[in-house]
Amino acid sequence: MRPLDFSREPHPGRLVVALLALALGGTPGRAASASDSPDVHVRGEAAMRRFCLSCHGSPGGFPEDPLGPRLRPELWGDPALAYENIGQLWRINRRMDQPFTGSDGDRRALASWLSRRSLQNRTPPWKAALPWAAGVVLLAAGGFVIRSRRRGPRAR
Repeated sequence: MRPLDFSREPHPGRLVVALLALALGGTPGRAASASDSPDVHVRGEAAMRRFCLSCHGSPGGFPEDPLGPRLRPELWGDPALAYENIGQLWRINRRMDQPFTGSDGDRRALASWLSRRSLQNRTPPWKAALPWAAGVVLLAAGGFVIRSRRRGPRAR
């Protein structure tokens, strides 16, 4: 029998901390990085308006941010992943076949803006838990009904 190697075994405390971070809306294993400068976000928004809104814009210019609500955090929430996705848009949606035509600096700024904007679309943990809570309430109510039927009518 091989001795346990605790350096490779996951520590149960790490799992608890990761689950707690997820429950509170964080991302385990990734510290909150310092946000990019406002200039980067302004440049990224300008690149978004120039490149993305040529296809994703709404007629008449309303709403002001037609692309933002469509950004899914799992695809755009990490700036490095957003940068990669900008270069391979067809992998996300085959209809997005236009290559990014801006400079590398514009692409990095756009990735930063997309990442920041997509994280605003993250579902709060309490909203994600609502269906589960409703299920628990329904199960508990069903259990009480079954229990009361097994006991029969109460004598008064």
